Amino acid sequence: MLVNRYCARTLLSCSLILTQLPRLFTTTSALNMSQQDSVTARVVFVTCPDEAVAKRLSRGLVEGKLAACVNVIHGITSLYWWDGKIEETTEQMLVIKTEEKHVRELTDYVNNKHGYEVPEVISIKIDKGSARYLDWIKDSVKP
Repeated sequence: MLVNRYCARTLLSCSLILTQLPRLFTTTSALNMSQQDSVTARVVFVTCPDEAVAKRLSRGLVEGKLAACVNVIHGITSLYWWDGKIEETTEQMLVIKTEEKHVRELTDYVNNKHGYEVPEVISIKIDKGSARYLDWIKDSVKP
């Protein structure tokens, strides 16, 4: 019986918290967040075999104004199928911030300069974010 009362109180507390969560996360104007329909920014992920390739690609993308910023994440472990067997390697991950209009040219750049037979280039749409940061991305890449 004591367990049932405890469970009932816990469920009531959880349901009260859950009813308040939408209010916490829907006030985008208070956080100066851009709305979905106006955002053209993208995050592009590219894996690299080593630091030298990661830095060379990153620098070329930023200098060519195809990317506003590239973060290099060192030492990720990748497991994947290649030539009929599972491979495991340590790679570097590039997290590239750009505009939608540059994704094709950025992809071509990576494909031509990378070295992998099939480089990973995956673009993800940003639907919301800090308006100031998203404006900075737009202002930092070529028109």
